[in-house]
Amino acid sequence: MPRVPAVGEPERLDRVDDRFWLALGAGLVRATIPGLTAQAERLATGVGWFWSVYVAALAVLGAAGARFSGLLGALPVVLLTLAYLLATWAQSPAPAELDEPRDPDVVRAAYARLVSAKRRRLALAYAALCLGGLGVAAAALSVRA
Repeated sequence: MPRVPAVGEPERLDRVDDRFWLALGAGLVRATIPGLTAQAERLATGVGWFWSVYVAALAVLGAAGARFSGLLGALPVVLLTLAYLLATWAQSPAPAELDEPRDPDVVRAAYARLVSAKRRRLALAYAALCLGGLGVAAAALSVRA
């Protein structure tokens, strides 16, 4: 019978076998899609932060009688809205089709497509957020009295 470690005693792995690696892999696979979804949720929160900065700048500039100049002043609205929509899209489930769900190769390929689609959506949302942040900075630099 294997020895059970006492409370506070570090656990020792006497034997790392295929079962261990399969269990570890299963945990990683289970965590991938929820992890990407959580990342998209944090990204949407980041978009909200940039919106707050932009709106606060509008309020301060408006009180001071200054304005953003032309297109650069409106650019963050478009880019941050796009970033938010893409972050929301990245949170939604990617479409999946399983023709023969009993075949492990079919399931593995469908899972790979799902993860790839979620990663692409997330990358687009990150790109839009970066552009939105640059738009906020450009708008702030374009202020005129």
